[in-house]
Amino acid sequence: MNLIEKKIKQLPIGSEIELLLSDGMKVTGKLNDRDDECIEIVNDSEENIISLGEVKSVKLFISSAGSQKAPEQKEQVQSAPVPKISFMTEIKNIMASDAKLTSVFKELSKEEKKIINSGYTSFMSAVRNNDIDRALGIVNNLKRTIEDHSGKTTFGENTYKLLAYMYTRCYMYDPELYIKGKNYDLAAIAFYKNKSLEDAAACASIALTENHDSEYIATIYTVLYKTMIKLSDASALISAINRNPILVSDSYMREILTVLYEENGKKFSNSVNTAGIVLFLRNLMPNNKVAEFIGKRKVNTVKASIPGEKLSGKIVRLSWSSEKGEILSDDRTFRFKYSDIADSKLHETISQIFSSNLESTGQTIPVDFEVKNGFACAIKEKKQFKAQNKPDAAAPEKSEEEKLNFLQIGRNINSNKDNEDRFHESLTFFKRSIEEGEHVPEAVIEAINCCLTIANKEDKSEYLQKAIELYEEHKDKFNGIGLQYNSILYGLFTKLNRLEDSMECVNRILSDTNLPKLTRLHYIDCKASIYFNMGEKTGDLNMYEKAKNESRSWEQEYLNNKEALSDSFKKLYYSVILYRIAYCLYKTGELGTAAQVLENILKHDPDNENAKNLSVILNPEDEAEEVQEEPEIQEEKNINEEDNSDKNPVEEEATLKYEFEDLEELQDYEYTDCSGWEALELTEKEVIDYALNIKGDGKIPVSLTYLKAASLLNPKLEGIYRDISLAVDNPMEIQNYSMTDIITRCGENSSEYKKLREICFASAFLRSAFYGNTEETHFRCADYFGDETLKRFPSLKEIVDIVDDFRIANGVLIDKYADYQNVNVDELELRHDSVVKEAVNSYDRYFNRVFHEDKNQLRFKLTKSMLFENNGLPERMMYFVSHDDYDGFLNIEKEFRETFIKNGDDISVSSIHGEKIDAFIDQAWKRAGEDKSICERKTSDLMGSFRNNLYSPLNNCIKIVCEWVQLYKNGCDLKNTENYAVYLEYKKQLLPLLEKLIEECGDAQEPQEAYGCAVLKELAQELIWRLDGTWDYSKKKYYFADFLRTGNILLDQNYLPEITSTFCDLPDFNVLKRIRDHAEAQEATIVDHGKKIFSREEECHDFGTAGLIAEYLAHTEDNATWEIPENASIFEEQAKKQMRAKLERFNSDVCLAISRGQINKYDQFLNSIEAITHYWYQYCLENKNYGFFSRFVNSCMKKIQRDAVSYGERLLKQLSELVECEKPQQQIVDTITDYIDKQFFTVAEDWMSRIVKGDFDSESKPPLDAEECLKSFWNEFEENYKTVFSAGYTLRRAVRKNIHVAKDRKGGEALINNWLDNGNKTNSERITTLLNLLGWENIETVDESTDAKNEIYHIKYNSNYKGKNVYSHPIPSFGSACKDNGFYVVCMYGYSDSKRLIDKYTELDNISGNKIILLDYALNASERRSLAKTVKQTPLMWTYMLIDRVTIMYIANHYISGGNNRTLMSITMPFSYLQPYVYESTYTIPPEMFIGRRDELLSIQSPTGANLVYGGRQLGKSAMLKKAQYETDDPKAGRVALFVDINGLDIKSSAEKISNELMLKGIVSEITDDWVNLSNQIKMGITNNFINYLLLMMDESDKFIDDCKNVNYQPLVCLKDIQQSLSGKFKFVMAGLHDIVKFHRSVALGNNSVISHFSSINVTPFNYDCGRELLTKPLSYLGFSFNNNETVISHILSTTNYFPGIIQLFCSKLIKSMKKYYYEYNESVTPPYNITESHIGKILTDKEFLFAVKNCFEMTLRLDEEYYIIALIIAYMSFVYEDTEGSTAAEVFENLKEFEVKKFENHDIYQIETLLEELCDLNVLKKVNDRFSFRTKSFRDLLGTKKEVEDAIFGIISL
Repeated sequence: MNLIEKKIKQLPIGSEIELLLSDGMKVTGKLNDRDDECIEIVNDSEENIISLGEVKSVKLFISSAGSQKAPEQKEQVQSAPVPKISFMTEIKNIMASDAKLTSVFKELSKEEKKIINSGYTSFMSAVRNNDIDRALGIVNNLKRTIEDHSGKTTFGENTYKLLAYMYTRCYMYDPELYIKGKNYDLAAIAFYKNKSLEDAAACASIALTENHDSEYIATIYTVLYKTMIKLSDASALISAINRNPILVSDSYMREILTVLYEENGKKFSNSVNTAGIVLFLRNLMPNNKVAEFIGKRKVNTVKASIPGEKLSGKIVRLSWSSEKGEILSDDRTFRFKYSDIADSKLHETISQIFSSNLESTGQTIPVDFEVKNGFACAIKEKKQFKAQNKPDAAAPEKSEEEKLNFLQIGRNINSNKDNEDRFHESLTFFKRSIEEGEHVPEAVIEAINCCLTIANKEDKSEYLQKAIELYEEHKDKFNGIGLQYNSILYGLFTKLNRLEDSMECVNRILSDTNLPKLTRLHYIDCKASIYFNMGEKTGDLNMYEKAKNESRSWEQEYLNNKEALSDSFKKLYYSVILYRIAYCLYKTGELGTAAQVLENILKHDPDNENAKNLSVILNPEDEAEEVQEEPEIQEEKNINEEDNSDKNPVEEEATLKYEFEDLEELQDYEYTDCSGWEALELTEKEVIDYALNIKGDGKIPVSLTYLKAASLLNPKLEGIYRDISLAVDNPMEIQNYSMTDIITRCGENSSEYKKLREICFASAFLRSAFYGNTEETHFRCADYFGDETLKRFPSLKEIVDIVDDFRIANGVLIDKYADYQNVNVDELELRHDSVVKEAVNSYDRYFNRVFHEDKNQLRFKLTKSMLFENNGLPERMMYFVSHDDYDGFLNIEKEFRETFIKNGDDISVSSIHGEKIDAFIDQAWKRAGEDKSICERKTSDLMGSFRNNLYSPLNNCIKIVCEWVQLYKNGCDLKNTENYAVYLEYKKQLLPLLEKLIEECGDAQEPQEAYGCAVLKELAQELIWRLDGTWDYSKKKYYFADFLRTGNILLDQNYLPEITSTFCDLPDFNVLKRIRDHAEAQEATIVDHGKKIFSREEECHDFGTAGLIAEYLAHTEDNATWEIPENASIFEEQAKKQMRAKLERFNSDVCLAISRGQINKYDQFLNSIEAITHYWYQYCLENKNYGFFSRFVNSCMKKIQRDAVSYGERLLKQLSELVECEKPQQQIVDTITDYIDKQFFTVAEDWMSRIVKGDFDSESKPPLDAEECLKSFWNEFEENYKTVFSAGYTLRRAVRKNIHVAKDRKGGEALINNWLDNGNKTNSERITTLLNLLGWENIETVDESTDAKNEIYHIKYNSNYKGKNVYSHPIPSFGSACKDNGFYVVCMYGYSDSKRLIDKYTELDNISGNKIILLDYALNASERRSLAKTVKQTPLMWTYMLIDRVTIMYIANHYISGGNNRTLMSITMPFSYLQPYVYESTYTIPPEMFIGRRDELLSIQSPTGANLVYGGRQLGKSAMLKKAQYETDDPKAGRVALFVDINGLDIKSSAEKISNELMLKGIVSEITDDWVNLSNQIKMGITNNFINYLLLMMDESDKFIDDCKNVNYQPLVCLKDIQQSLSGKFKFVMAGLHDIVKFHRSVALGNNSVISHFSSINVTPFNYDCGRELLTKPLSYLGFSFNNNETVISHILSTTNYFPGIIQLFCSKLIKSMKKYYYEYNESVTPPYNITESHIGKILTDKEFLFAVKNCFEMTLRLDEEYYIIALIIAYMSFVYEDTEGSTAAEVFENLKEFEVKKFENHDIYQIETLLEELCDLNVLKKVNDRFSFRTKSFRDLLGTKKEVEDAIFGIISL
């Protein structure tokens, strides 16, 4: 409390004071009331409640009355109290936010922004820097600038609004600026604060009817009410009511009127009409002064408008809710607000219009207006001079009051809730209003609402009929987005089950951006409900998907809206929204996600019957055929219904959000083949020959598909594919039938397939002459036919000549008059609708999505984004087609022609120019290459499948456009034209010749000739169909229908083959193999395939194909042979579940395959398998071809296993050599062989490496006591539980003599005797004794209980204890972690369960420290297991141990002095959650977790031990030094151990840091950077302080060692001198990485003459036993069990490379994974948690874990650059000499010479061998028969592919 607050609180009530507030305002008056936070000041004009924190100074006025008269003054003030109004709020100026300023600035015109921008930017900078003085100066200058420009520039209201807002940020509030900006609400507030009450009242009145922010509505009414009372002037209120009579129904207004009426002894009733209210107010307060101010303010506002351009136009759009509209004048559109209308009659007219689009309803209004700042203003209705009938003189025009009468009377009747017949009565008046023709839309709405209410309440269906009749009669009068209108109609249509109409209403409501949040929530729910009901009605799964998405939208809005966190909304959320989501997920086959949502519902509401029933249906064991009754959704629509739930929604907000993995929400990934053509091992000739020899009716379509797929992989095949495509008019391609182009292509040389090409070009010429888009009359097609072709097919020349004659003579193609062109109009319209639908689908597919590719495909992604970018040509043309907007297309027709159509041709499919499409793509490719993020060569070409993935969709879009344009132009009657008669003559000649040509084709035998004959027969038949009128578009649509016979090649929705699924790496599933399989399945039929799809065979479930088959059979009128079964949806749902499960299993299998070593990292296909699989999963999911996905996945698994076989053979060969060399035990060899046979290569390689290292010498396996204890605990649980369960007795009495015969019976009895006393508070001494018996010694207990209900004790270790604590278990939480601050014991009594315990844990978590909960109750097995699960999923900061009666009974029965603590941890920690593993080197490993390395540790501690410690990262060097410090340091015994981290310090900085640490210990007297001085001080300090032993350990010494070279190693000489002169009393140890290694090698090789040899420790990875202990022992105390599965253990250790840090990381992730994957353990029997391969697979393939392994491997190699180079050389040699296992030192030496690596130019072979041996020590290499190789192939994989290794070597050479 500051002095000002203190003084104010001491002032007597009634004191007269003046306050200066923080905003600069002064308040004078009498102190009327106060509390701890606020004071109330009253004066003649107002009362102010002010926060004490706002007061900057206070002035006290001393009067003769003193404070004694304060009570009188207070009484006087209160004699005329302000009546209490519920909405009354504090009136305070509003400061504009940054967002508000930005929003207004954006609304400025360009000219305004140009003038204001500089000042505005500077102002915002000043405000953000809190420089208010500078900001005020800027805004003042800006105001002057605007005034200076006002004569030249027209400034709109937003300019002044912005200025006013800027002043608020300087704590200044200018009401005049607010008025110029039409912020009447804020002007009212500012005037009121300035005590200009008349102006305040006037602006408040205007704000209510003209323009106000709903956020300030309560404040406006407060100003209006207070000014009215203080001025005794109600004219502001009267004026507002007169301008907008509907205000009378506003709740705030009615409350004011109620108070005024009651104060004058009257009762305000809803039946009082507007005129009566106005009359009452005028009589009550006759003063009319404020009315004058209203006129002045309104006039000033209008006069401020500077007239600009005067225009005429018509109002075409209105927004009823936001009171805005648009005027169309010529081609320009001007926006306006209703407040800009100068014509009052016009204002009233549009206020009654509810339509949004007036043009569509014919309600446009002609107006005159002015333009100001780009907006329309001064709007007046344009006078119409049309001839009109004169009105009847006997019927005078009605007054405004009369016009409102019937509508208002009806509304008043409705508002009287005491009148039970009010809806019947009011309906009469609303009908009268409609009949009178006044305010028809409003009256109709009210009437419909009455009918609907009556129908609902009285169950009178005839009123529903009346409502719908009213709607149908008057619906043309309103189609707007008004909430009231649409909400009533929504209720009507929902009642009538007219779902489509209901949806239109809801969509109109939701389109209103100003819709209140809670209202929006309600209508999102309505929309979801409609979609759901549509799904139930039609069975359409898309409707369920949409219902789910809308429900998700509701959920997001709800969770982000604090206003919605009420009990009623929460009830709606769980009972309706979440259940609807779960049900829709069930219907769409997403069963796993549905189960998780249901679990969330049942967790909140266990009795929810719908959720429970659906959970039963979701049982995965249920068969698909079982018919079960599906639960119904009970839609709870009344969100305001009272809910008696006593739960706090704010506290439960976190539980509302649930997370789950949805495999269907996958990133879009563009599949590209990894290996391509080379992997197929085929020649071009083999492919062509096979294609030409395909048999069967589908010969040509199948062969075309085969060649197309091959050409995408090998461009050399494009020629033959293009030739045949041109010959048959391939539907997959756009053909250019220009004769010039055909002649050019015909001239290309290709001797091998000359005969076939001649026939193909003959066919192409004939197509060109018949229907190609050309009129090149100077060409005759027969001139270009080959002689052999003409001889072989004599009738061909006659046919071509006839067709050419017609073309040349008539100037048009004969196809234009062909009979098929004269189809009826209905067919054209159907085709037109079909094309538009295709356009809509394509638009959504290509232009409404984001494309994602991996880093290697970044340029491709950018290219694709550019091709399909918003507002690009493809997007615009598809937009016009999808919206069937031909007029819009005409605006881009020229651009479309120039970009995609052959020059001079009309728009048609045949005139599409393929080269132009390629050029368009190349242009985008070039643009993408110029992007800075692209690192590849900018000149690289876009080829193969990449190009096709862009060409195909673009080509498809262009085809759609062309066909759409053709359909628009076709349809004219050709039979009446002059050429038609000529056509009929030519037709008579052609038909027999075409039949003859078919006969001439015959049955040829030679492959090329036979194929050519098939091409000509197909062409002849097509021309016959065109001529006789039987040809239609379906002939081409179903061209590839032959593929429906099998599932080898899928067809898309356009019946085109899907051949991007190339899969060249899969020998039995690549695209060419699948086409061959189809071609050879000649006996397969379409009907048989359809039947097979609906069998139980998982690989056949291609339901998308089934739909195509059904459509095709219906088209061919063969659907009587097969139809889709009625229960098809059941099959589909089951298949969808199976595919999802298949993906999950496959992902798991791949994870295990990677971790087992079955997948090579350099296999690009398998390395990308996850992304590839997810892509095809999504593809098959969208197309419902689930069987294809199953076949693909099965093929992938075969590849993995097949590739692994060859590697297994290599390993067997290595094992044979190893056995011959090392002679291991046969049992070990058999085990390794078994691992290889099972393709468990990682473990096999690990065991082989252990043979080399001799790591099988120890047969001992450390017993896991913790596992045995937990097992024993459960075995005895029931017996112990029954013994101690009785809550009516103390534990001692309940047990009596039931303690088993233990090794220490007395100890067990003592434990029981010191247990809690059945609810009676215990004491510190007893707690100490109990903990001593449980294993905690040397402790002190402090009672910190706050009351009887919170019994808590603080346990600390005795500071006087001289010894070291020795921990018998690896649980730091109740060991070393409590050394300084101790832990807590909390006593609980009586009944408890897991939920109550978790609540208690959460409550106690605010207390800093781990806790032991002593529970005097027996927790049963079920609750104990529930606690184990829940505690792991609850976010807790501290560790909690539960000791209940059962626990203490078990300890008593197994009491072992000195062993109880270990036993206790074994049986309690599995039911808790803690993380004992430390894998980050920045944290100290607890003493309990230090495992292994005892010899190395003793060497560090010993005065005669090692001085150098070196090794790689994550090997535990720092941990050893810290452990040595912990065990050695004992000042009381005269031993000092000092650990100093000198990372990155040179010799001087190191000396300073070390001397500082020694000075803190009192050993040296000053800080120095001189090593000679430091060494002398150390000697003196050891002697003078009687130190027996000083161990100085310097960690991270690399920089220090490197700097020592510069001074001839003087610091080391000094340290060595101390060590020698004070023998046994001093030793130094240096630990580090690279430079320590080099230093050690230098010493070892005798290259360092300055100092003699230092002994050293090379810290290598763990051996098997140490690694096993670190892995299993701590985990066993947490309840994890490996069940002695050495395979799993070896798998983990091998993957971690035995690095302690990586083992710790693995274990920490395994523990952490329980929070997310606890369900993967069998909860009914946990703990223990039995670890299987599926558990470790997730961790071993975790990205962070894999990165850590790779990073550790790389850091190990980077210890010395020579390590890295040698590793690269060995990797390179393993690629080059695959059959040779490993390399000798001599071979490595020779390769280093060949590569001329400078780093090794002075090395000899012995130095190379030393480096290789060191890499073996680091577990990177292994040595067998003097040959060195990587310990596992995964290490070689980490270095990269062969190319990457070569690049790395050459990169080093270049440096």
